[in-house]
Amino acid sequence: PAADSLIVGLTNNFRHTLFFNRSQLLFGGDYTYRRTDNRNLLSFGVERQLKEEQELNLRYRFQKDLIFRVGAAAGERRNASGNFARRNYTIQAYRNRYALSYQPGEALVLTGSYQVRSEESEAEQNNLLVSHDATLEFQLNRSDRLALRSEVSYVFNGFSGPQNTPAAFSMLQALQPGDNLQAQLTFQRTFLENVVVSLTYRGRFSGGVPAVHTGQVEVKAFL
Repeated sequence: PAADSLIVGLTNNFRHTLFFNRSQLLFGGDYTYRRTDNRNLLSFGVERQLKEEQELNLRYRFQKDLIFRVGAAAGERRNASGNFARRNYTIQAYRNRYALSYQPGEALVLTGSYQVRSEESEAEQNNLLVSHDATLEFQLNRSDRLALRSEVSYVFNGFSGPQNTPAAFSMLQALQPGDNLQAQLTFQRTFLENVVVSLTYRGRFSGGVPAVHTGQVEVKAFL
């Protein structure tokens, strides 16, 4: 605590990944360990966010144009505030993801995925989340000139506990309990071989609250 009083900002990231058959087309996998430690001086004191996660991913190409992926992860997130006990919490998180990709060539990829996520918080008031996420993704790449990516997700959050707490906000990830729909569309085009223009749209639709629409335009020039 005495040392933390001298901190303005501190970020410590550690990531280690072990690959198996990384360049093999038929079967492969990877294991990743991540640890992130962030400390920031805010108006009410120093706040620390610590995240640790272990993740295992496997892939198997059972046909020329079909790839099956499965992944599992377990981790813990902790938040510690020097002056507000309400902002102190620990979240135990687990998730499993299954995805099937159809890739008839180098330009087109269609992916359907399903993810289930379970999280439980320990704080002044405990929360429990079981989230189901079904996603359909479309990607089109035309050489170095054109790239198009669209994604639509249906998310059902089974949530119990108070919603207006910092732990609940971290668990719900800006979504609401119950039915949620997310959409994203990204278009990227290259002009004159060194100018890249990207357009991105994101939409979030949840029952009982107004829809959220955001857009982004980005221009990059390479000299």
